[in-house]
Amino acid sequence: MASINKPLIIAALIMAFSSSNAFAASKYVTNLTLARVKVQEGVTLVGTTTQPANTCSNEGEYFKFDHTTPSGKDLLSLLLAAKASDGVVLSVWYTVSPAPGTTETTGCDISTISVLNGVGIN
Repeated sequence: MASINKPLIIAALIMAFSSSNAFAASKYVTNLTLARVKVQEGVTLVGTTTQPANTCSNEGEYFKFDHTTPSGKDLLSLLLAAKASDGVVLSVWYTVSPAPGTTETTGCDISTISVLNGVGIN
């Protein structure tokens, strides 16, 4: 397991939750392990080892967020630190997908992936 700066993670967590919509999520799930973080043009896609309820799956990614905003940058920093730590258990706040249970072949795409609103490290 890689060593990380715990005060840095705590600071990033506080910044992630300081956004006004961090707790505006419709769902909360705990005990998730981060599987992947995919950064692309203005959006970050996130996959976990298990699929949370009320999400759709686009190639194993269940959440998205805009990493171009200040709170999105904080969230991206936190997720990258968690990924580097390997095996960190997360709690996640997210909005329900309009196409829950679908996959990339049955209707899940960038427009229907659940929006990630906040992350906590357990």
